[in-house]
Amino acid sequence: MTTTESALNEGAGRRPPALAATSGVWEEIVPGRDLVVAVGGIAGGMDMPPYEFFGMLSDWPISKIFLRDLDQAWYQRGVAGLGPIAAVAERLHAIRSPGTNLIVGNSAGGFAALMLGALTGFEVIAFSPQTYLGRWRRLVSWDIRWRAEIRSLGAIPGAVLDVVPFIRGLPMRAEVHYADGDRLDRHHARRLDGLAGIRLVAHPEGDHSLIRSLRDSGELRDLICSRLGG
Repeated sequence: MTTTESALNEGAGRRPPALAATSGVWEEIVPGRDLVVAVGGIAGGMDMPPYEFFGMLSDWPISKIFLRDLDQAWYQRGVAGLGPIAAVAERLHAIRSPGTNLIVGNSAGGFAALMLGALTGFEVIAFSPQTYLGRWRRLVSWDIRWRAEIRSLGAIPGAVLDVVPFIRGLPMRAEVHYADGDRLDRHHARRLDGLAGIRLVAHPEGDHSLIRSLRDSGELRDLICSRLGG
């Protein structure tokens, strides 16, 4: 388990039920309660990508939906059990809360959280998200992370390789957190600067595993709690 995955899942009051390996979604809906959608990222060497944020959110008395990308393709193939990203957005619309609707995601999950936020109008908190996946931009910025996974995206018809033109002009309310000292995360995040509805939050310390330090300090919990109606 990577440090980021550990940060999002350790200390769970309970664990996700034993679901089929083909499942990419787990839901717990409490009518009338605020909804948090947790979008998982790259498995980081694990056999199966986890339901990220489960450790923190599992015992909260709110509606929750956890997503994971079994194809490890930045959700360009959708979510197993729900369909393509547009179908995921339709499902979120169907279960939206009368109160707060919040999407959270880290890294690759942050990329998908931004797409889903644009499609649904839900508020987004993204941590260290990628904002482009295309070969040319990655070469120019010397971003060689996840080369094997990203290489497969070229075979996906209509794959979104740049989140900026995807979300531009759509209703967005997103807060993007990144470590200012991490060259690549800073570069990805700052491409969003100036887009309507996007607020960038630079943290002076940390790296791509920023979310771990936010978890340890209690800031992660506070960030999510501050959006909810109690």
